[in-house]
Amino acid sequence: MLNIFYPLRTVTVTNRDPYFVTPKIKSLLRKRNRLMRKGRIEKAESITNRISQSIVDRAKVTLSSCGRGSKELWDKVRQITGKNKSDRSPNQVTVEELNEHFATISRDPQYTPPLPKASVNVSPPCSVFTEYQVFHMLDHIKHTSAGLDNLPHWFLQLAAPFLSLPVSHLFNMSLKTSVVPTQWKTSIITLVPKVTPPITCIDYRPISITPILARLIEKSIVKEYLYSVLLHPDHTHQFHDQFAFRPTGSTTAAVIYLLHTLTELLQTNDYVHVIAFDFSKAFDRVRHHSLANKLADFPLPDYLYNWIVNNLSDRQHQTKLGGNISPTLPINASILQGSDL
Repeated sequence: MLNIFYPLRTVTVTNRDPYFVTPKIKSLLRKRNRLMRKGRIEKAESITNRISQSIVDRAKVTLSSCGRGSKELWDKVRQITGKNKSDRSPNQVTVEELNEHFATISRDPQYTPPLPKASVNVSPPCSVFTEYQVFHMLDHIKHTSAGLDNLPHWFLQLAAPFLSLPVSHLFNMSLKTSVVPTQWKTSIITLVPKVTPPITCIDYRPISITPILARLIEKSIVKEYLYSVLLHPDHTHQFHDQFAFRPTGSTTAAVIYLLHTLTELLQTNDYVHVIAFDFSKAFDRVRHHSLANKLADFPLPDYLYNWIVNNLSDRQHQTKLGGNISPTLPINASILQGSDL
């Protein structure tokens, strides 16, 4: 164990951390501590920079083979920080109980199927998705988890020259008929513990993983159709105070807006109260017919509106915990937190 002395505090580094086990870094740490005790701050700071650079170099070597945001990367980070999943206590709930818990949350006891639209112009243009567009989408897939179809990102990327034509035809047919394949509407839930160790079902946060192809078509539809609605002059006033899920919104913009509003109010008031509300399971409890009624008021083509309604209906999911996978259960509410839509 090594103690790094700072003017006002001491930082302890143990040999369990892989970044600090090399003899070179140990020697630099001891030398820096001696200089700090003697008051030679500038010299100690120069060694601090060398230590930092050594840590960065080791991190690059350790993580260079892992894709950005990939499961392999986070597994490596957990290994480095000593927070391996294997170190957690045994699960107190079964995968079937978890799956039933999440399905119960996303069931609407007063479910009313959203009604599709019918008009003369119900079909999209002949080729919304061209072969080149789909090739570009497949060729630029980032490292991401596969859905229940088990089509990994690397396979879709490598086979992009051969898959772009049939996949573009599949995308166009789905949009033309306003029908989403059942396989795309079946997701697998991966769990993120909220606390350590997780004991009950509510100690887990569910992330629904849909097939990659489903996410690709959703992302394209969001950018092509829904963003234009959010930015349309006739509708921007409805979203002027919304910052999430917008092409020009962010949490930073929300904080700036809040601080600006508070500063203006404090010019004419002695104090200002801020009251914050949080809707429990907000995304998991969205009623489809209520959402469809709101979407029907926007200038969306009928075929796209019907595609979204079909995409929301007849959904089901499984839950994965460790090496166990639960049976499939149906849900009739929610907007999946793992989908691009």
